[in-house]
Amino acid sequence: MSTTIDKISSPPCMKTTDCTDPVIHIDPTLCTGCRRCAGVCPVDAIEGLPGEPQTVNADRCVICGQCVQICSVYASDWAGSSSQEGAARRLERIQERDMPADIREPLFAAYYSYNLNKVADMMTKPGQFRIVQCAPAIRVSLAEEFGMPFGTLTPGKWLLLYAALASTGYTTPTLELT
Repeated sequence: MSTTIDKISSPPCMKTTDCTDPVIHIDPTLCTGCRRCAGVCPVDAIEGLPGEPQTVNADRCVICGQCVQICSVYASDWAGSSSQEGAARRLERIQERDMPADIREPLFAAYYSYNLNKVADMMTKPGQFRIVQCAPAIRVSLAEEFGMPFGTLTPGKWLLLYAALASTGYTTPTLELT
């Protein structure tokens, strides 16, 4: 369980926000129960019977994202629906997932929580204490974008990440590289 502390509040009345909502979800209306996700989960956090919708055990999940990457079941504009009805159903699903309305990617059964609006709101609040943790996967992805061999970390390239964060209003110069 992680908490965000609003340091504007005066002690001992510290306001905390519970962040125990799972980060990875499986849409039960799309999941076919193929269990490909369970096969790649390193901590056996995917639960369910074959042929039935799976669930993510948030207490076990380490948010590696392997289940999201391997999921191949997606809503294909709701075949059999009119284009207007299909678009309306897609927009409804996007809103349920709190995704940006203009997103064009397929809507897969396994997906991450989208907290873009929450993060944007928090970035505008004065006095918020912000910590950015750069996961190794991000540094590897940056290395690949710069033509480095697969699996290479980007020592020194974190300045690019910092510049990107600064362009969004991030001003606290604390980066934790893991």
